Amino acid sequence: GTSLAGVVFDKGVTTVTWSASDGVNTAVNCSFTVTVTDNQAPSINCPVATNANRNTNATLCTYTAVGNEFNATATDNCAVTSLTYSLSGDTTGSGTSLAGVVFDKGVTTVTWSASDGVNTAVNCSFTVTVSDNQAPIINCPIATNANRNTNAALCTYTAVGNEFNATATDNCAVTSLTYSLSGATTGSGTSLAGVVFDKGGTTVTWSASDGVNTAVNCSFTVTVTDNQAPIINCPVATNANRNTNGALCSYTAVGTEFNATATDNCAVTSLTYTLSGDTTGSGTSLTGVVFNKGITTVTWSASDGVNTAVNCSFTVTVSDIENPILTPEANQNVTLNTNCSVTIPNLVDGSTATDNCSVVTISQSPAAGTSQAAVHDGTINVTVTATDAAGNIDSKTVVLTAKDTTNPILTPEANQGVTLNVSCSVTIPNLVDGSTTTDNCAGVTISQSP
Repeated sequence: GTSLAGVVFDKGVTTVTWSASDGVNTAVNCSFTVTVTDNQAPSINCPVATNANRNTNATLCTYTAVGNEFNATATDNCAVTSLTYSLSGDTTGSGTSLAGVVFDKGVTTVTWSASDGVNTAVNCSFTVTVSDNQAPIINCPIATNANRNTNAALCTYTAVGNEFNATATDNCAVTSLTYSLSGATTGSGTSLAGVVFDKGGTTVTWSASDGVNTAVNCSFTVTVTDNQAPIINCPVATNANRNTNGALCSYTAVGTEFNATATDNCAVTSLTYTLSGDTTGSGTSLTGVVFNKGITTVTWSASDGVNTAVNCSFTVTVSDIENPILTPEANQNVTLNTNCSVTIPNLVDGSTATDNCSVVTISQSPAAGTSQAAVHDGTINVTVTATDAAGNIDSKTVVLTAKDTTNPILTPEANQGVTLNVSCSVTIPNLVDGSTTTDNCAGVTISQSP
């Protein structure tokens, strides 16, 4: 052309050559270059002003960008030669499009850079915050209640392995899985393996967290029942023989000699006795209890409060070994009868007796009415015996002294004449030999005087 006024020079280097002519084909040239440089930065627009909040995708711990929601746009006076991103923070990486890019949970800074090829780049940035709003899923091993019996000889139940442990899953990660116990057993922790449960009902509550303060609970009860009966020990194997106390018809238990003992895996809530037979009654201690003469059955019962009772029994035999006390009639005289014998009098009715227990029977030997030969001032021993119902006796001797109160009958010689002798005196004749006598007893002596 003939003029460069208004001519548009493209970006880059352009050589301008001028030629002049005088009409006689004489031309001269001059030339130079025009270098057009782009000094205008591209304009970039980020799709998010400062931060984009997103929730994790279902069952995942990440968020996947949807379409171009996080892609920037850029314009330039010439041309945008590149538009790229870089990720820093909880997610890292780089590229040209965020469509379908997976963002990890947390905060990720997105930085977009645009260039027009002249090394002029501009940046815009924002953050993408991915939050976990999905609660963990927890599974309790028991639906409502687990019934367990106390362990042998214990009042507790020890959890076996993982039988009471819950399990939990989360779209990200379960950061804690803990339990708390309330009711008969209290406590907390992370595993119930080997935990000791007290008798009764314990509520187990499991809590799971994913670290975003989102916790879920499941709960059940563990009911521990005592099915072990108490163990009772009677102090007597089968029978205890005792004698009545002095002057009494009974025996008073000394100390704890007849008291049973009992143990239980939990606790003995009651230990009671009942008496049947010659003694009756009930209570909790036989100390000082009075046992009547005869046989009494003692039955002990123990309970642990779960209506589980056990019995042991034995007998107490109280025997009367105390003799009655006899007061017999006094020693006395008895008269010899016509055949020189005595009739044994009734010494029973006049005798008395006392006993610690029963009515006493009094007897005598020889029996009343028995005839027994005797001599004057001779003695006869009569045994008077008191016997109680247990066969215990007290014997005393009553001495009878025989007395002959019957006069003999004399038949003397007849009256007779006697001759005076030379001195006009008479000699008394022997009248004894010619006299006779009879008596209830033998041994009569006849004498005469003068």
